[in-house]
Amino acid sequence: MHFCLRRFALGFLQSHWLVFVWTAVLSFIGIIAPILSITVIDRAIPRRDFQLYWKTTVIFIGVVVSRQVALLVSETITLRAKQQIIQDIQNISILHIQHMPLNFFRISSLALQRRVMADAHALYP
Repeated sequence: MHFCLRRFALGFLQSHWLVFVWTAVLSFIGIIAPILSITVIDRAIPRRDFQLYWKTTVIFIGVVVSRQVALLVSETITLRAKQQIIQDIQNISILHIQHMPLNFFRISSLALQRRVMADAHALYP
């Protein structure tokens, strides 16, 4: 069982690596804004350095726009990943059911199939 879980986890990470990359990119962009604010408050305003003030303001606007674009891309990637995860779970569940003995299906195969699909869709809010 441990080996199957490890194989599933590695397959999951390999197929959804882009979500993790975009999460790291958004985290990095989120760190830049406070650094720029500190620069303006600690250096530009006390020294009355308007050139530094305007540079950091333009960079700050660029960071905000970049973050919004990255959020849009991230949401799109996350939505596609969620759909792929649901599809993977359905495929794994159905493959598992197909390899079960026929005696198992005497109970109710239609209810089992509905349950598998409902459980997979429960992951999607």
